[in-house]
Parts: sequence; structure tokens; C-alpha cells
Amino acid sequence: MPRVARRVVDGVGETVEVDDLAPGDLVEVLAGEVVPADGTVDAGTSRIDRAALTGESRPEPVAAGDTVEAGTTNLRSPLRIRVRAVGAATRVG
Repeated sequence: MPRVARRVVDGVGETVEVDDLAPGDLVEVLAGEVVPADGTVDAGTSRIDRAALTGESRPEPVAAGDTVEAGTTNLRSPLRIRVRAVGAATRVG
């Protein structure tokens, strides 16, 4: 799990501790980064590696409206994710 995340406020990104995220926050996850919280894709399309959670070896496509979980890896393109749960409240938590 990452220790920091890129929270987007009024279109500007700021680096914050993952523990400082709250439901409703918008975070940006670049290609190759681990998703810091459970949430819903707000913008972008990519592929997510969920092997750490589900054992599924094939990356799965995600787009706006899809659910993503903390601990999964964004593989291809930047995603903006609306946080639903953080820390112990996440699926992996």
C-alpha cells in the first residue's frame, strides 16, 4: 500500500499522506502506481492489476463509473478516482 497519494483539489494536485484522505476526495493515480483507497473511477480509462486481491492474473479494463480497490495497480493511463473508503475500511483493510 502506498503511504502518499495525489489528492486533486480545484484541478490542482497535492501530495498527502494516505491517512489524510477522506471519502469524497478525488485522487489521481498514474500508470504504474498502486491505488491508495477504494473508490470509483471519475475520469480516465486504463487497466487494473487485481492479482494481489483476487489472484486474477489478467489485467481488467476500467473506465469512468467502475469500482477500484486499494492495493490494486493501475497499469496503463492516469485515472482520477473518487475515494469511497480509506485505511481499515477498504476491502484490503
